[in-house]
Amino acid sequence: MKRSAGEVFVKIDALEAHNFSTKLLTVWRESIGTDLLPVQERAIKEFGLLSSGKNLVVVAPTSAGKTAVAEMAAS
Repeated sequence: MKRSAGEVFVKIDALEAHNFSTKLLTVWRESIGTDLLPVQERAIKEFGLLSSGKNLVVVAPTSAGKTAVAEMAAS
């Protein structure tokens, strides 16, 4: 998913609103960076990863951010 010019990236810190611990967010920032990748952002915004309580299957290329989506769902 290509980002358009001027499009704002969602920051890892925004996940604090979903009750993730500061320690966990620090670990994620150090391992995956400060911005969510598009697949991670879509899982949260479009598919309700953190709010719906429903199952979600994520299919994306290697290095697209699937593992972090799974970690968010499991936390």
